[in-house]
Amino acid sequence: VVKPPLLGALRSLVALERARLVIAGGLWGDDESGGGERSVHTPRGGTTALFWGPPGCGKRAAAEALAFELGRPVKLVHLAQLLSGEARRGAKANDGVASLFREARLADAVLVIT
Repeated sequence: VVKPPLLGALRSLVALERARLVIAGGLWGDDESGGGERSVHTPRGGTTALFWGPPGCGKRAAAEALAFELGRPVKLVHLAQLLSGEARRGAKANDGVASLFREARLADAVLVIT
């Protein structure tokens, strides 16, 4: 059960992402083939949403529901593991985080960092 303000916000995110697919994805693009066909390109941008609250309030469930509605995979990462792995390898933490966002973007996934 989702409270109305959160439900409205989730619906807005779904609508935004679907509109972004139409606008940036080529559905409104030029007809380059001359045969009335339009190419569809997967957008590589993204929408950012921050879910916050106490443990157990449904942040991850909300992100997973969002991914389900959009038909996208979920990439779940524990921040502590990410940062500890970077420290062991001697790399900067920023490099690992940047890589994580890049991987999620290329997979067109909903990234959930817990």
